[in-house]
Amino acid sequence: SLPLVTLFQGATVEQQALLLQQKAAPQVWSPLIPLQPRGSHPPLFFIHPGGGSVMHYQRLVSYLGTGQSIYGIEARGFEPGQPPDTSIKAMAADYIKVIRTVQPTGPYHLAGWCLGGTIAWEMAQQLRLQEEQVSRLMFIDVDSSMAMEQIPDVTQLLAELVGYYLNLSTADLESLTNHLRAMTWEEQLAYVIAEAKHRNLSLSSGFGVEQLNCIVQVQWGHEQAAQHYVPQPYPGEVILFQAQEGLAAQAEDPTLGWCTLAEQVKLHWVPGNHLSMMRDPHVKVLAQHLKDYLDGTE
Repeated sequence: SLPLVTLFQGATVEQQALLLQQKAAPQVWSPLIPLQPRGSHPPLFFIHPGGGSVMHYQRLVSYLGTGQSIYGIEARGFEPGQPPDTSIKAMAADYIKVIRTVQPTGPYHLAGWCLGGTIAWEMAQQLRLQEEQVSRLMFIDVDSSMAMEQIPDVTQLLAELVGYYLNLSTADLESLTNHLRAMTWEEQLAYVIAEAKHRNLSLSSGFGVEQLNCIVQVQWGHEQAAQHYVPQPYPGEVILFQAQEGLAAQAEDPTLGWCTLAEQVKLHWVPGNHLSMMRDPHVKVLAQHLKDYLDGTE
């Protein structure tokens, strides 16, 4: 069992094999993941998306070059026995302490995709109250209001997760949800794993009930956090990258509310939708925009 950070520090099969052969003592878990710690420029901190991991930034980081020092902030809850977070303000306070271990004082560069942008917003608010400066606050396809009319329960979240990967229709998704509700939670987890394997969905050999439970619980915790967070006005600038095929492109206000909360919003469009903008080839466009701002050429 290797910590997530080794996928960035030892990013080849050979390096992973050497780490396993060394049988080193397990590292103490930390939200701070050095994605590219050797750059000469001030650090850029990527905040994990809702329900997700900093692994989502891997392609983006690879296109930002070696001159930029980059760290990721990983969500709590994926490690066995580790409860997920359920509060944006608590996450922000926790992550500020973490980033200060590598950068004690500002100005800070913060970025986040999806819920990660909302967490970065709250971090900027708390840093301002601590008389620290945030020079770059960058959002990747972020809505100012992620609250829903009703938070789905864990069974519904589980069904939606499976439905997404199996490309289920609305009717099939509703049928699956109702079928799961007749089972215990452990039976639900085992059932959807078996169903995924039956439909030839690629799963790693060690993936089981425990791992799936962590994924769903983290997602549910972040749903609760978003539901109870109301962003307050911020006297600073937000750099906003919205997906050309996403929600912002269809909205009357393409900033999705940030223009009424921030002192200034600089809006840029990136090809793709909420998911594909973070993948090749669209992520190259996003990376170039980020580089221009970090290099001071934008």
